[in-house]
This record gives sequence, C-alpha cells and structure tokens, in this order.
Amino acid sequence: MPTLFFSYDQPYHDARVALKKRPDPRDLKRTFELEAERDRFDQSKVFAERELRAVCSAAELGEKQKKKYLAADKEWRKRHRVAIQLREKYEEEFVKKSIVQLQERDERLDRRNLRRQSLLGTYGNRAFLSQTNLGTAKYKPMG
Repeated sequence: MPTLFFSYDQPYHDARVALKKRPDPRDLKRTFELEAERDRFDQSKVFAERELRAVCSAAELGEKQKKKYLAADKEWRKRHRVAIQLREKYEEEFVKKSIVQLQERDERLDRRNLRRQSLLGTYGNRAFLSQTNLGTAKYKPMG
C-alpha cells in the first residue's frame, strides 16, 4: 500500500509526534504538587522525629538530674546527721571535761581563799597581805 509519508517530511513528522506525545501541563502540575506534598510530609516527619527525640532526651536528662540531685541530697543528709552526732558527742565530752576543770579550779580557789583567811587570822588584818603573794603561795611549813 503506497504511503504519503516522504523522507524529507521526517523532521515535520517528528515534531508532530513530539507534540502529540507532549505531556499535559495539568498532569505535570499535578505530579509536581504531589511530589512537593510528599517531600513536605517527609520533612515534617523528620522534623517530628527530631522533636520527639529532643523531648525524650530532655526528659531522660531531667530524670538523670533529678536522680543525681536526690542522691546528693540523701548523701548530704547522711553526712549532716553524722556530723551532728559527732558534734553532740564531742560537746558532751567537752562539757564533762570543762565541768571537771572548773571544779578543780574552784577547789584551788577555795583552798587559796582558806589559806588567805587563815593568814589574815594569824597576822591580823594587815594591808600588805593583799598586795603580796603571801596569801597565794603554797603553804610550806618550816622545820
């Protein structure tokens, strides 16, 4: 069957076929919009995952910090309690020792005052006794 297609019509023919095969611009627009929507969804998914990861890690960090704080607080309370117990113990010991020292000092002062009184009784009420160490010196009997 004879054809009307001649070889010198080839470029024209190719152009016509290309025109017919050219995609519809409405379809192109629709595919671009779908791709853009899909990309946006993927990006929002990635963003949401990152945000969730950040929130989770912040929560974990908060829990860790809280645990550390509570452990440190517990440790401090324990040390504080021990320090108070030690202080009370040493305060008791110190008070007992100081009471003993004060009693000894009072006894010495009483002995000293008795000696002074006896010397005053012996020598009469002379003024020089209060200005000398006669009343405060240890009594050593002669002989």
